[in-house]
Amino acid sequence: MVSIENMLESVRIYCGNYVDTQSEAISSASSSDEDVGYADTATEAISVAATSTEVGTYSDVCTEDISVSDSASAAAVSPLSTTFRYYYGSFDGKIYAELEDATSDDGEDIDAIWESKDLDFGDMYPELIDRNKTIFKVRVAYVDKSNAASLEVGVSTDGGTTWATRNKAVGTGDGTNKDAEFFFTSTGTYFRLRIRNKSGSDKFQWARLTPLFTDAGENV
Repeated sequence: MVSIENMLESVRIYCGNYVDTQSEAISSASSSDEDVGYADTATEAISVAATSTEVGTYSDVCTEDISVSDSASAAAVSPLSTTFRYYYGSFDGKIYAELEDATSDDGEDIDAIWESKDLDFGDMYPELIDRNKTIFKVRVAYVDKSNAASLEVGVSTDGGTTWATRNKAVGTGDGTNKDAEFFFTSTGTYFRLRIRNKSGSDKFQWARLTPLFTDAGENV
């Protein structure tokens, strides 16, 4: 008697195709003098979707030439005008234009005054805001437009009620930038400064006003 069980089993796999070959022997329950053989062969083909691991590269180049042209007239590109005037308003609602060559107001002396607000110099020296200061000099930077122009500089420590003033004739009319110094001994906590030029013939233009002062102690 011959008994054969699970004698052979094999599987072969190929890329993209699957082939399964199976051979199997089965034993017989009855006895026989003859060998009984049973063979079963199955073949099956299976398609497998391929997977690509390549990285694609996309390149797009666009070239375009654009031509722009424009024209402008000479008037459109001319420089800004440098001629201008100063205008003033009066309390009765009138507007006056300043004439560069005028030195009087219809024959009357022009009383030109500039006056500051009350100053404590705390913008530059915060530690001196509430302390007394003594102004000992006021320096005026001006443009020399007239010979011996009349200039008055004033310092007030009471909000403009009273003024300490100094007068000086300044300039030679050479058109250069110059400084004039006026000496004071004015002590207070707050100061008001003033520049004045009253004349029917002078031209005067100031550029900067610089008070020089020292710490005068606590305000008691």
